[in-house]
Amino acid sequence: MATTNYGFTLLNGSDTAGYNSINTLITSIDTNLYTRVAKPGMIMVFDSSIGSTPTGWTSLDTSITSSGLPTLSSPYVYIKKAA
Repeated sequence: MATTNYGFTLLNGSDTAGYNSINTLITSIDTNLYTRVAKPGMIMVFDSSIGSTPTGWTSLDTSITSSGLPTLSSPYVYIKKAA
């Protein structure tokens, strides 16, 4: 299994050495990195051929006419981080 944001690998229950505390630490790192990197209002390019718009993001389609950003070719779209 993996974390939500960056896909860090978590240990499974059969692993020894306190896997619950290690998984908690890994999830905390994943969450903190995501909070620092993905700021509300941030706009990114997303390849829609790999799946649907990620949770917490809004699809802005292939162009944002008021922003001055170039129009994208499908399957790429702009996505915006929700508040």
